[in-house]
Order: sequence, then C-alpha cells, then structure tokens
Amino acid sequence: MDQREMIIHKSYDLFKRYGIRSVTMDEIAVQCGMSKKTVYQSFSDKDELVASIMDNNIRMSVEGCNQSQKQSENAIHEVFLSLDWVHEMFDGVNPALLFDLRKYHSAIFQKLEEHKKQFLFQIFKLNIEKGIEEGLYRPEIKVDILVPLRIHTMTLVFETDLFPTQKYTLYEIDYEINMHELYGIATSKGVEMIEHYKNQRKIN
Repeated sequence: MDQREMIIHKSYDLFKRYGIRSVTMDEIAVQCGMSKKTVYQSFSDKDELVASIMDNNIRMSVEGCNQSQKQSENAIHEVFLSLDWVHEMFDGVNPALLFDLRKYHSAIFQKLEEHKKQFLFQIFKLNIEKGIEEGLYRPEIKVDILVPLRIHTMTLVFETDLFPTQKYTLYEIDYEINMHELYGIATSKGVEMIEHYKNQRKIN
C-alpha cells in the first residue's frame, strides 16, 4: 500500500466512525503517522481527499456488482451475494457520513447520486428482468416502478429518525429492506429459493 492509498484507507476509517466534518486533516495525519504537510503532498485539501475516497467506493461498487452477476446462480442468489459485499463495504459506517457528504461536499454527493441513477439503476433493472425470465419474480411486476423504488430505499438505511443506530446496524436494516422487496416480487418458486439461500447462510 503506497502513501496515497494509506491516507485514503485511514481517512475512510475515521470518516466511517465519526463522520466527515468532525475529522480534521491534523487527526488524519496523526493516524497515518506522518506530518500534515505530507498529507497535503498527496491531497491539496480535504475535499479532494473525500472525492478520492468516494471514487474508490464507486469503483468497489462496480466491481462488487459485476462480481455478483458473474458468480450468481440466479437473480435471487445475486441479491444475496450483493448483500455480502455491501455489508463488508459499509460495516460500521456512521450515518453522519452521508449527512456531511450531502451538506458539505455536494458535488461529490451528486456524483454518488449519478452512480445510483445510472449504473445501479441498470444493475437492478437487469436483475429483475433476469428473475422474471427464470420464473423467480412475478411476470406482472412493473420494472419501471420497482427499480426507482429500490434506488430510493438505498439511503433510507441512513435515516436515524426511522432507524435508530443504537438499535440496528446498517446491514440489519438493509437486509430487512432487501428481504421485504424480494418476498414482494417473488413467485412461489422464488420464495423457495429465498428460503434456500437464507438457510444456507445460517449453516455457513
């Protein structure tokens, strides 16, 4: 891991725990074991650092989705595989991170929104179409309604007024939302497949 990667890694760990605004460049330098001047040699300011972290997250999102598609046995299995990499990526994230991103780094936040509306939109759309072809999802469902709904629910997990962080982890919330949506669109064959993968996870 080179110096730039280490700064990104350490900074994201801090941002996940405390949010973006409350973490200073001085604290980042201390955590990296280097001077603030050295940090600024890699990143001109905090905004550039945040942008690099989010670019990295977008890249990981693309890789995770593509890998889930390739490795999945069917559309429902793809959802379960996606849940695994999302859990790993966002484990321990403080909801303040999204709030700070939206309020203080709006251009970067908008880039994440575009990623959702373009790339993730197509991923969800293809998954539903695949599930219908496989007989796992109900053929009468309206894809053009359900895909935007799924996009919208992605950020619901960060709404602390709805889901107190002291009660549920982000993964628990995301898992329940995904299961609710899966059961809602599944055929009887699809329900059996959902139960199969849920039981498989319990064993493992």
